[in-house]
Amino acid sequence: MVNSKVLTKLPQAIIGQGQYAMLARLDGVAVFEFITMPIELPWERALNYTASGAAGVIVPRQQFGSVEGWTLQISVPMSGRHEKKSLLSYVDSLAKLQIPDEDAVAPPILAFRWGTRSFSPCIMTRFSKTEKGWYPNGDLAECTVGFSLLEVPVSQVVG
Repeated sequence: MVNSKVLTKLPQAIIGQGQYAMLARLDGVAVFEFITMPIELPWERALNYTASGAAGVIVPRQQFGSVEGWTLQISVPMSGRHEKKSLLSYVDSLAKLQIPDEDAVAPPILAFRWGTRSFSPCIMTRFSKTEKGWYPNGDLAECTVGFSLLEVPVSQVVG
């Protein structure tokens, strides 16, 4: 059952033309445009506490420490089979957004954008790919990529 009293108070959605998501390096070196839409966007944020209190206390007091940055996990299924396209270089270019440049000491700072939504500044902390289909020569036809983006403080952005 829907609580219509709450639902009517929400702002009206603006349904416009579809836009694809993208991931860009903030230094302008690369932009990665998605072939398909993500299937879901799980967001997570944790608070850190330290247990404190006297010995023998069953439920110790919790001392607040800090708030972690948001983590966004993205999973994107993709296929080039219908158009007879190989996905290998496309997937490899996305994976490179996790690796520091040769002369850099840290991975690049990124921005995720999808229409009016933005998640930035962030870094890619995890990348995975599950290959699901290949052409007879071994080229990649279908796969799902997954990656995690971690919010970083604006002060970490050099520029």
